[in-house]
Amino acid sequence: MHQRLDYLLSWSAPDLDKAALSPPNQPADLGELINHYRLQIPYLRPNDYEQLNCADQARVDGLLVGLLLLDGLLSLPETLKQGQPLRLAADDMARYQFTHQHVENRIVDFALRMMIQQTGKRSRDLLQASAALGRPWIRGARYRLSIARAEQLLRLAQTHPEIAYTGMDALGLKNHLMMQLRIAWRVLTKQA
Repeated sequence: MHQRLDYLLSWSAPDLDKAALSPPNQPADLGELINHYRLQIPYLRPNDYEQLNCADQARVDGLLVGLLLLDGLLSLPETLKQGQPLRLAADDMARYQFTHQHVENRIVDFALRMMIQQTGKRSRDLLQASAALGRPWIRGARYRLSIARAEQLLRLAQTHPEIAYTGMDALGLKNHLMMQLRIAWRVLTKQA
């Protein structure tokens, strides 16, 4: 089970376990990584996806790619432990000199911070492009919830880059509660 994605998706995705999140080889660039994710999107879509108009379907797909980019960043040790290629673009890793040794040794340095910043910006851009999904108050709540959860994780990754290696468990009760309060506030006040 993909626990982090299950947390980020605020709807039931019965086929989530069928999604092959890691590509067979290290993606050479962002385009290759996104193409792989686009093949996994059908397993993650909400049940009422077919009833949405074309623009909202595209927004849902963009939201899912943004969530997958974030999940790829926050699952580095698990991915390496399973012997799968990292879900980061190889050209970005080379540009910022981020290596497998960073993940194996849990090195928090400028390279990790730049990977978080680059991946976070891409993910945040996709999340914000999907924000219109959250407009209808009741029906849009699940999309607002997914966007708010993802953006809080991005915010935490920028202030605590070690969560790329340790996950949210290392945040402590105070940070976890504050994160949940911010998420609830954003969802209830209709801020996507």
